[in-house]
Order: sequence, then C-alpha cells, then structure tokens
Amino acid sequence: MVAAVVLLPVGVVVVTVGHLNQLHALFGGDDDGAESIESGCLPAAVVPDETQGDYSDEQLENVATIIDVGRDNEVPPVGWVVAVATAIQESGLRNIDYGDRDSLGLFQQRPSQGWGDKSEITDPEYAAREFYEHLTDVSGWQDMSLTHAAQAVQRSAFPEAYAQHEPDARYLVAAVAEAGCDDSEQETGGEWMAPVEAECSSSFGKRDGKQHLGVDLAAEQGDDIRAARAGVVIDAGKATGFGLWIRIEHNDGTVTTYGHNHANFVATGDSVDAGDTIGEVGSRGESTGPHLHFEITPGDEPVDPEEFYEEHDSPSLC
Repeated sequence: MVAAVVLLPVGVVVVTVGHLNQLHALFGGDDDGAESIESGCLPAAVVPDETQGDYSDEQLENVATIIDVGRDNEVPPVGWVVAVATAIQESGLRNIDYGDRDSLGLFQQRPSQGWGDKSEITDPEYAAREFYEHLTDVSGWQDMSLTHAAQAVQRSAFPEAYAQHEPDARYLVAAVAEAGCDDSEQETGGEWMAPVEAECSSSFGKRDGKQHLGVDLAAEQGDDIRAARAGVVIDAGKATGFGLWIRIEHNDGTVTTYGHNHANFVATGDSVDAGDTIGEVGSRGESTGPHLHFEITPGDEPVDPEEFYEEHDSPSLC
C-alpha cells in the first residue's frame, strides 16, 4: 500500500457552507430503496470547514461509487466511511494505475495478492466491492476504530494513517450521499420532539453549586429514548459521569446529548430520524435514580433545553 496522498484541488468549484448546511444530516434518510447517486447530481466540490480540503468532480464521483456499492451490498453507512477514508489514504480518491509494487486503483489493491487482475482492480465498482467483502469478513469490524477496521483489510505499512482521514470521510459521505438533483431547498430536519415523555425533575442552571448543563427527565427505567431530531450519531458509549451516553449532531450543527442510559441501540456513524428509538432510560453513572439527562448545544456552550424548545416553536419538552 502507498503512503498518504495529498489532495489537491483540481478544477474545483466550491459549494458554500450555507448550501451544504441544507443537506440532510450525516447518513440521513432511509437507505432502504435509496436510489444510486448519479455523477450529474453531485456538487462540484465540497469544503467542509477550514481544516478540510477541496474535492474535484473525479474524487466525488469515486465517493459516489463507493457509497452506491456499499448500499447495493447492504453495508451500513459506517462501512462507507471506512471505505472512503481508506481510499483517501491509499489513492487520494483517484483511480490511479500505479502504486507501491503492483498496487493499483482506489484502494491500491494488488493482483499478486489475489485482489483481481489489473482491469478489475482499476474498475472502481469492482474495487469497492472487493474492499467491502474483505471488510465484512472481519469479525466485529463495526466495533473497531476506523483505522483498525481499515488496517484489517489493507494490512498497510502505515497502520495508523487511516484515522486522520475520518473527518473528511464522514463529511464526504454526508455531502455526497445526500446531494440530489433537486435544486430546491432541502429539508431542515423537522420540528424538535421530546426524547421521552416525562416531567422535568431538574432544570438547567446552578445545582448544588455546579452548573447543570441540561435537564433531567424523570422517566422510568427501560423507557424508550428517542432522537429529538434527525441527525447522525457522533458518539455512543461510555462517558464519565453519564455511564452511557449518546450524542447526535443535527443538520444545523446543533448537538443533543442523552445520558445515564441503561442501553444504547445506536452506534457512532448511524443516521437517525426524529423519533427513532436510540436507547433505554437508565441510571448509570452519577445518578440517584432512573432518568434521562438531556442537553442541547447549538454552538460552543449548552443552552437551556426548555427555552430552546420554546424559541423553536416546538412542543413542550416536559
């Protein structure tokens, strides 16, 4: 496998951040029956933020192919991210006909290692399909870090290199998977909904001399926790103080946090719609009884969720 390739803008036409904010949340929407992405429907380039580069039509078309092959083979979206990050590292998302020793194509697969012949490996659809077949054969790949999952397939001389491309890969999958041919304004995600039906047992603000950064909703152990709005899960697992938590980023950049969970039903990278069951209410971590700790962070700091719901003309939170 080759070392990292620096991504250079090639004939780039920039899509503004304002336009991209109109795309659905990362991996948003129902993948069942999703249509393939046609190159004519792609943005000419994406610029996620100041830390990530520009991407050309060629690179975006290869991302689209990777996503389409993943969908066709029923690979979950988190696998698309692993595949895109791998292709960034190996080829800069370009279908190159050279590489280390006999490595070729998007993933720098080698004919001598049984990946296929030159004509097959340099076919992006074939290369993506082979990558997914090897990835899904790895036991527990969905529970691995991105770099370990990619390395289990690639066996690169640079085993830690894939992790650096995860932010770009997530952004590209979000932008390309949700970019359509319709120029009309995209859905913004719908109104906000309460994550559980319960009374507020503790409000936002000072509590016992400390700042309570959310509201506590006094639900019963095992009650369903629902996504407050469509978005992508950016963290799901153990968290200091919360025992288990889930954090979801929504299309406008707002992040919601769900803490003290008894169980989580989603994983990092999963897409959710408003109202989807994402976990169960619990009392893990620093908790005196079953409840859901719910935070909303629209910027740098959490805000009062009750006031946030009122300001957004949403149903009462509790």
